[in-house]
Amino acid sequence: MSTYMHIIFENQKIHVVLPIQQANALAWSFITCLSHQITDQAEQVLGVGQKAATDLVLHFRDQIQKHGEVTLDLQSFQVLQKLVHQVHQRKIERDEIAPPVLESLAGFDASSEVLFSVDLVRESLDEVQKPTFDVLKRAFPDGLTPEQEIHLVALLDEDDFSQRSIGSYLSALRGQFTFGNYIQATHDAVGIIIDHAWTQEDVERMRDRVNRVGYS
Repeated sequence: MSTYMHIIFENQKIHVVLPIQQANALAWSFITCLSHQITDQAEQVLGVGQKAATDLVLHFRDQIQKHGEVTLDLQSFQVLQKLVHQVHQRKIERDEIAPPVLESLAGFDASSEVLFSVDLVRESLDEVQKPTFDVLKRAFPDGLTPEQEIHLVALLDEDDFSQRSIGSYLSALRGQFTFGNYIQATHDAVGIIIDHAWTQEDVERMRDRVNRVGYS
């Protein structure tokens, strides 16, 4: 599963590359937003009619489902940007939408940028968490086995990381980045801590592995 988002401006077209589940969640929020507006309001706010906006949203979703990306003209992309603003104002974005997705779509300016790329996993973390995540990612570039998850949670708990922070790292190392993923990973981390199914030797082996890539 891809965890990257790319926005590319080329030949007066905007190419958006986005994980499928993000496109689905966006489309749901956009359609919900449009259903709350009468036709005249949609045209006034978006610059196009309600049906045209709905067709655009469905095209956006369907193309990403089929190809992992969609190509839009500038006007169509600007309609999507206006929808992002409406979704944010009305507070109807789904929890499954990673905040960097909305921020990237809303903030991209074709007049000043040609390429924007963001790692949705890393950007889902707080700034203070990113250096530790980078170290852990170097230690486990291909992710964690279930046993390694237990030993890493034990290490982070021993080093006085909060359960919320441990959940954030666990979710990110699983390649997940939505609020629901974070809640599940935090629940898993708490369960691991309560079960205490590890030895001190397990923790020290984990410490040695992460220290070799800059944890200490």
